[in-house]
Amino acid sequence: MFVLIACKNNSESTSLTEKDGTEIENNISEKTTEKNPSENLVLLQGTWRNVLDPLSTIVFEGNTSQNLYDGLETGKTILFTIDSTCKNGSNPAGSEEVDKYISTTGSAEECYYIVTLDEENLVMSFLGKGNTLTFKKI
Repeated sequence: MFVLIACKNNSESTSLTEKDGTEIENNISEKTTEKNPSENLVLLQGTWRNVLDPLSTIVFEGNTSQNLYDGLETGKTILFTIDSTCKNGSNPAGSEEVDKYISTTGSAEECYYIVTLDEENLVMSFLGKGNTLTFKKI
C-alpha cells in the first residue's frame, strides 16, 4: 500500500496602491498540498450494515461518519482520520501500521483498528474496549 502526494502551486500578482498613490506589486503565492486518499479511506466509503444487528448501519462519506438505526440517525456526524497510529494514543506501544487506525475527533475521541477491509467486508476492533465490530457493505 502506498500514498501519493501531489503538490499544486498557484501564484498571482496583484497591484496595491500605497497611501501616497504609488502602486506596488504584491506577489501572492498560494501553496496547497493535496494528499490522495489512502486505499483504506476509499474502501471505507459508503454504507455498512452491522452483521450482528442488521438494523444498525454506519455511513462513511469523506472524512465523516454517521450511525443509523433502522434508517434513523442516532447522533451527530463524526469526523475521523485514518492513520498509522491512534490520535488518542490507545494503540499498543510501538504498533504502527499504515492506515490501519480510524481515530474519531470531537467530544468522543475513540480509535478503531481495521482488522479486515475490502469491497464487501469491514471488521474493526474498538481499542480500549476490545469489542470487534463486523459489517457488510450495502
